Amino acid sequence: IVGLSGFLYLKHNRQELLSDEITLYGNIDIRDVVLGFRQEGRIKELKVDEGDQVKAGDILATLDQDTFKQAVDLNKALLEVANANFDNAKKEFIRQQKLNTQKINAQKDFDSALQTYNAALANQDAAKANLDLAQIALGDTELKAPESGTILTRVREMGSIVAAGAPIFTLSLDKPVWIRTYIDEPNLSKVKPGQK
Repeated sequence: IVGLSGFLYLKHNRQELLSDEITLYGNIDIRDVVLGFRQEGRIKELKVDEGDQVKAGDILATLDQDTFKQAVDLNKALLEVANANFDNAKKEFIRQQKLNTQKINAQKDFDSALQTYNAALANQDAAKANLDLAQIALGDTELKAPESGTILTRVREMGSIVAAGAPIFTLSLDKPVWIRTYIDEPNLSKVKPGQK
């Protein structure tokens, strides 16, 4: 009876025992990203909704840009002032340097011109850095998708005032997709790294 039942079991399960395929059960893990602006402000526009497919680089939402554009304009004007001051300080320094090599002026005048030149150069560098920061802040008023995926949740609505980093969307990433599965002990010998 034992032999007959073993034979019938093998006959019935022969196809499964000889096959390299294994049926596995598990979960598909969703990798998601919580997206928010790096700047605070009022949401001007939300371009996507829950369930929408987006591609990397797509603009998902924008903040009101008025104050950020004014900051860029202000810093451009300050840079022009710093450039003009630097040009004047450079001319005076070159003039004082020539006079100093000819021993016509006092060392104090040369040192003062050098100090003014160095300060004007530092002010020019600071003005350039402030303009760069203002332009980065303006660029940060657009929320872009970091990767392709699907919008899972839309947390805010148009007109909302948001703090920097406040969640606006949750994005489910398309690639790579991870599957967490479990292999029973009798099938462990059938599985090896890199196997399809």
